[in-house]
Amino acid sequence: MGELIYDVTTLVNMKAENKGLKLNVEVDESLSTKLYGDDKRVREVITNILNNAVKYTEKGFVNLKITGKTEENVVLLKIVVEDSGQGIKEEDLDKIFSGFSQVNVKKNKNIEGTGLGLSITKRLVELMNGSIDVDSEFGRGSKFTVFIPQQVTSDEKMGDYKSH
Repeated sequence: MGELIYDVTTLVNMKAENKGLKLNVEVDESLSTKLYGDDKRVREVITNILNNAVKYTEKGFVNLKITGKTEENVVLLKIVVEDSGQGIKEEDLDKIFSGFSQVNVKKNKNIEGTGLGLSITKRLVELMNGSIDVDSEFGRGSKFTVFIPQQVTSDEKMGDYKSH
């Protein structure tokens, strides 16, 4: 799990730094280091949401927080990505997970993308028996929360992620 988080955040952090953004990463110390699930899809989900946060944030921060609640060898991963970006209008919230849709087109005309990222992300999360939700305030930022169940395969705990 530590390697997955490191790989994703290293790539996204380069983009964030190029824009002058601060990428903050917080990982629950009690999270197991080894999980069994579709690591490629979990990686894709986190990458897509983080990339979107960086793409639509001009100044400030992007936060990634990963925690988990474990019951009987299954952890319900909670992945939260929060940013200080432009946010999403309330009337557009239900559109962001639809394919080929981008909101606030006038303001975002110079931002590249097909409008498929969040649609694909939602589908991947659902295929892993998880859920995704967004909370946003236009002009103040967005917060995406993802829950994905994974099987725990080790009792070894993450500990201080930053020390790794």
